Amino acid sequence: MQEQQTIIQAKQVRKIYRSGQLRVEALSNIDLGVESGEMVAIMGPSGCGKTTLLNCLSGLDTVDEGDISITSGQPIAPGTWALSSRISTCYLCSAQSRM
Repeated sequence: MQEQQTIIQAKQVRKIYRSGQLRVEALSNIDLGVESGEMVAIMGPSGCGKTTLLNCLSGLDTVDEGDISITSGQPIAPGTWALSSRISTCYLCSAQSRM
């Protein structure tokens, strides 16, 4: 039996949107690990940060704090899309905030 490999790892991820005096914390201390072969889905009410999380995991958006690693174990650079060719399809899910 093959050992599971963590292909996506998010640690203490925070994302805050700012506009003038307005400050919206979209992600607060998110920890997420996705193993190779695991199928997961992100679910939650409108406005809870699902799309923000996916955008940060994919490198389309930056995070204010925390680290995101894809397959190699190295944090991805902000704004860089860094998925490895070893990932064919990945359905992400069940990120739970540690508030």
